[in-house]
Amino acid sequence: GQMLAKRYVKSQYLHVQVESDNHVVIHHSLFGSPVVTTTDAMEMLNFFATAHTYPELREQYSVPRRTFNQFRELRYLVPEGWDEREFLRAKLEERKPLVASGALVKHLRFFTADCNFSCGYCSVSRIDHLGCEQMIESQARFSWDTAKLAVDGLLSLARQHGHPKVRIRFFGGEPMRDWKVYQSIIRYASAQTNGPEVEFYLNTNGSIMSPTIAEFLKQYRVKTIVSIDGIGQVNDQFRTYPGGLGTFKQVKKGVLVLKQAGVTLHINITLHRANIDHLLEVVDFAKQMGAED
Repeated sequence: GQMLAKRYVKSQYLHVQVESDNHVVIHHSLFGSPVVTTTDAMEMLNFFATAHTYPELREQYSVPRRTFNQFRELRYLVPEGWDEREFLRAKLEERKPLVASGALVKHLRFFTADCNFSCGYCSVSRIDHLGCEQMIESQARFSWDTAKLAVDGLLSLARQHGHPKVRIRFFGGEPMRDWKVYQSIIRYASAQTNGPEVEFYLNTNGSIMSPTIAEFLKQYRVKTIVSIDGIGQVNDQFRTYPGGLGTFKQVKKGVLVLKQAGVTLHINITLHRANIDHLLEVVDFAKQMGAED
C-alpha cells in the first residue's frame, strides 16, 4: 500500500542507447545495472519524467507491477526528492571501517605484465606508456617472497574476519609467463590447514599449455578461463603473435589439452563489431570443448 501511494520519478542518471526499432539499452551511471528493454518500457519510464504513483501509471499504460518493481529495484525509478548521490555517500561512510580493516578482502589477483600475444585492443604491450606515471614495468616478474607475502596477507585477513572461502586469480597479460611462481603459490595456499578454502582461477590465452600443466590444474581444481574471440580468422583478426601470425590454431591445441585432462574450462570472449555476428560459433566451440560457460 505504501509503495502504491509513493510518488516516483525517473532517475536523472539514466543513460539510454537505442539498439533497434523495438529495443533499447539502459544503464544507470551511478549504480550500473544495464538492461535491454523495449521501447514500450522506455515510454513508461518517460512517464515518470514528472512525479507519479504506480496507480497513475496504470491509468495510462498496461504495465505489470513486476516491471515497475524491477525498475524501482534497479533505481531507474526513485522516490520523489530522493538524493541518489547522498545515498551513495552514506553507503561509503558505512563501508569505510570495513575497507580500513580489510574485512572486504576475499579476492587476490596476481597480474603478469607480459604476454606472448600482441592483441590489437590490449594495453599490456604498452603498459609502461599508460597514464602520467609509470605504474608498473613491462615484463615485470613476481618474486616468490612478494607472492608469498600477498597470499599470507589474504589468508590472515580471511581468518581474522571469518571468511570461509577466498579466491586467488592469475591473469595478465599472460600469467603462464609467471607459471613457476604461480604454481608454487597454488601449492602453498592449498597446503594451509587452518585457513579458509581457497579457489583458484587462471585467465590465460591457452597457447602455453602442456599435459603436465593441465594435470596440475586438474589436481588443484584451478578453474581455467581461455580467451577466444572467434573461430579461425575471426579470432586472428585481433589476437595475434607480435609478428602478426594468427593464434587460433595454437589456442585450440591448448584447449584440447585442457579438455583431455578434465580441467574445469570456461571460454572468455571480447565482443566487438568484427565478431558479434560470430558469437554462436564460439558458443558451439565451447560446447564441443566441454566448457562450463
